[in-house]
Amino acid sequence: FLLPSSYFLLNGVGGAGGVLTANVVLPFVIVYAGSSWRGSTQLMSALIVAIALACLFLKSAPPGQIATERRPFEWRMLRDPRLWCFTALYSGLIIALRVMPPWLPIFAADIYISRGMALNDAVVAGGLLTTFYLGGRVAGVPTAGFVSDRLVGRGVSRRAMAAMFLLFTVGLLLILSIGVTSTWVLAAIACLMGLTINTYPLITTAVSETFGEKRTASVMGFVNM
Repeated sequence: FLLPSSYFLLNGVGGAGGVLTANVVLPFVIVYAGSSWRGSTQLMSALIVAIALACLFLKSAPPGQIATERRPFEWRMLRDPRLWCFTALYSGLIIALRVMPPWLPIFAADIYISRGMALNDAVVAGGLLTTFYLGGRVAGVPTAGFVSDRLVGRGVSRRAMAAMFLLFTVGLLLILSIGVTSTWVLAAIACLMGLTINTYPLITTAVSETFGEKRTASVMGFVNM
């Protein structure tokens, strides 16, 4: 069982590497290396397969480690309002996570094109602007995990912290809906959202603390349904 700060470190750095590849490396390869979307996608597919094969060598527990006991999801838990609270918070953060990062480079490219930049250059520049989002994720998410560990000791629940981050995310999305025309303002919002929308691991930790470590997998299976 990982402490939240360790879990957040994995989420921040590992997730940022994936987003960096999709939003910066792929457009650069397509535009400047004479590749195509199909060729670049096939390249990424090959890398993913290589990673999957490498994971096969890491799937076994260390010698001598006792197997973790898991308990199944019980239907009586559906009457627990905390379960539905976790589900709502997780859904809100995941919706923002699925909408914002793919849309950000398109939004940025549109701003660059409106200023007269060529289409190909605008696509690459828009992808590079997402590095501000990645910066917020890499630096902010592990920090949020560290802070959450400290605040829990002072009586602040992780559920309350997740709700705060979700409300902050909604506020940032409302600002974007007004119409942002400055790339620097967009970069600042992207950086903040890199932190706020990637704090969903708080839900996993809160579920573990609420329902017990042995039911974490089954409960999160329901929450993530």
